[in-house]
Amino acid sequence: MTKQSGKSKQVHRRYRCSVFFKQSIHEWAAESRFWSDWAHAFYDMKRAAGMNHHTAVRALAYKWLRVVWRCWQDRVVYEEAKYLAALKKHGSPVIDWLNKTRLQASPA
Repeated sequence: MTKQSGKSKQVHRRYRCSVFFKQSIHEWAAESRFWSDWAHAFYDMKRAAGMNHHTAVRALAYKWLRVVWRCWQDRVVYEEAKYLAALKKHGSPVIDWLNKTRLQASPA
């Protein structure tokens, strides 16, 4: 949480938040980079923007929580292809980054 007044700014953590839950989500997001194309591209994009590893993983975890929340609300199973199509439809920079890295990785 951020408290700001005039020129002073203080950042502190919420006390009533489960540390175990936060750590579990962080670890899950970090591991998702190895099986999800968009997650890997998102992480690489954040790292290229200057974020350190843990900050990039936290940003990725936030994205994953939004995806899981939407799946839960709609009562549907997560499908990678469906999510990639949604990112493409909305013009996400993750798709551009993903296409760029695929082109660089291709042997041709």
